[in-house]
Amino acid sequence: MRLWAMDASGEFLVKSAYKCLADRDEGLMDGVFQQLWQSKVLPNILYTNWRVLLDRLPTRIDLIRRGVEVTDLNCVMCQASEEFAHHLFLECHVAQRVWYLCLRWIGVLFVQHTDMKCRFESFNLSFLSTKQN
Repeated sequence: MRLWAMDASGEFLVKSAYKCLADRDEGLMDGVFQQLWQSKVLPNILYTNWRVLLDRLPTRIDLIRRGVEVTDLNCVMCQASEEFAHHLFLECHVAQRVWYLCLRWIGVLFVQHTDMKCRFESFNLSFLSTKQN
């Protein structure tokens, strides 16, 4: 019989597994994930944000690291830099333009941080009207 060491009962619980994984990433845990899981967005968006914050996206650089054969390492959007999560969401000039246009469209001024955690924390748009949302 196997016991799950992360729970006092010895029983595997998704909650205890999540807590174990979340505790591992102590730098992000100060409210960011709580804010993420309370967001009123589609589940696939939540999941993608979670993976971005943990730097667990299957970017071209990560695929190479995992032994997947990739012919081109450059960013799929701009072709100017190697494709990794930080570049895709924060540095890529194409992505920055998309961020700018989306925010302008809903009428929000926003400082684009160069740190993923800071970007997410400051991107709390709970004040949006129903129309903007």
